[in-house]
Amino acid sequence: MHFLAVVVLFPLLFWGLSLGCGVLVERLTGTRMPALLLMPFGFGALVSVSQFTTWWGPTAPLTPLILLALALLGFALGRDVLRARWRGRPGGWWWGISAALATYLLVAAPVIVSGRPTFSGYLLDTTGAIQMAGAERLLHHAHHFSTGLPAYGTTLAAYFGTGYPSGAHGVMASLGWLSGQEVIWLYSIFQALDLSLVALVLTFLARRVGLGRWPAAVTGTVASVPALVYAYALMGSIKELTALPMIVSMGALVLCARPLRLAVGARALLPFAIVAAAALGAIGIAASPWIALFGV
Repeated sequence: MHFLAVVVLFPLLFWGLSLGCGVLVERLTGTRMPALLLMPFGFGALVSVSQFTTWWGPTAPLTPLILLALALLGFALGRDVLRARWRGRPGGWWWGISAALATYLLVAAPVIVSGRPTFSGYLLDTTGAIQMAGAERLLHHAHHFSTGLPAYGTTLAAYFGTGYPSGAHGVMASLGWLSGQEVIWLYSIFQALDLSLVALVLTFLARRVGLGRWPAAVTGTVASVPALVYAYALMGSIKELTALPMIVSMGALVLCARPLRLAVGARALLPFAIVAAAALGAIGIAASPWIALFGV
């Protein structure tokens, strides 16, 4: 049951909260947005909000409940729209979802095939332990790293106390709390889920350039896991993999910019602002060139 909670329940929670917050972003924007982009936008909202809530001690432990409340609010406000989307779904609608699921299974395969909760990259990138410890600490104590364990506190302060990007950590720890699982067993799975969102965006882009539904889904899957990105996942590069769906989402928004602007005016900037903020939270100032490129 523990293994199933890690590889099944946690992903469903990740996708569910991302979808709920994506619908909330859509409602706040005021116009219907491409279905394949709702989860990436929602994940951006989760990252952005958790950056604020984990900064202050009193709100940090409430982060899981705040994120859950936002997702539920999105489902409540968008229930009629979701119902209409479902009734009017086109043939082959499931290809995009299949791309996300296939990408998740490909990247999480080392964990899933092992048949037990584990994580990849042991001793390949030793910062993995610091990332996990930082996620737990941020959720319970925000950016306060004074502890009775000098080495532990000093190490975390040297990372997260100096502006180290923590966009992924608050979300991962919050979803871990909601699913009842320890962060150590969710670390690799979380990064596989990040790339499943990349597959959704790339499938959308492939559709926009004229590919059919299944060729677009295959393209989105393959393009989401090139060798370099897969290597990053195996070694546990959580910052880069969390930033990636946000960066490609900014690119997708370039294609949607004109119709969004015509439909809702200045509110069309909201989705871009959310994913740009999430990219900054995930990887820091390294996201700035991408924000400038797509923002212009």
